[in-house]
Amino acid sequence: MNLKFRRPTFLPLLTVALLLAACGGGAKGLDVSVKGSAPKKVPLKSGYIYPSSVGLSKNSVVKYASSYSFHVADYDLDASKSMISINETPKTDGMMISFQIVGKEGGNAQTPVEPGEYPMAKPDGGPFQYHVTRGYGNSITVFTGGKKDQAYLNESKTTGKVTISSVSGDEVTGEVDLKDDQNSFKGSFSAKMIKVK
Repeated sequence: MNLKFRRPTFLPLLTVALLLAACGGGAKGLDVSVKGSAPKKVPLKSGYIYPSSVGLSKNSVVKYASSYSFHVADYDLDASKSMISINETPKTDGMMISFQIVGKEGGNAQTPVEPGEYPMAKPDGGPFQYHVTRGYGNSITVFTGGKKDQAYLNESKTTGKVTISSVSGDEVTGEVDLKDDQNSFKGSFSAKMIKVK
């Protein structure tokens, strides 16, 4: 009796499964509303985080904390020259969403961002607030035909929070949900930390 053997198929299937897992299982994206427009789904293509140190002051007292400026977009951001190239007008039409969080007291540009919730800083909470989303710098930038149209969220009217879900090396994933009376962006993101000296 002749027996015919087939090559096992579980190895290719296992390889496919591992590749799918490595891809993260789904694209990140935001629902964005600009200047009162209907929310639009924006699939994100790239994201970077610029770490720094921010000085918080009142009267003659100054305290420092780590600060992180997030920039995510539906086009390929250029981080070769840090914030200079990130803010450059892209060759194609696109949208960039920016937001900032404050980390721990005494931190600096080398301090790793910590997972957790970063609620919106309270307007009456004073200058020394840590582990919060800053009211300053939250914006939506739309590039059309080489022109730039930027909408900043009103600092006194912005509500919501940023949640850092995971940090693995330079890769940071999380969710953002910020809005004022005219603009909003909500959804999940992933971004890479820029290394600064």
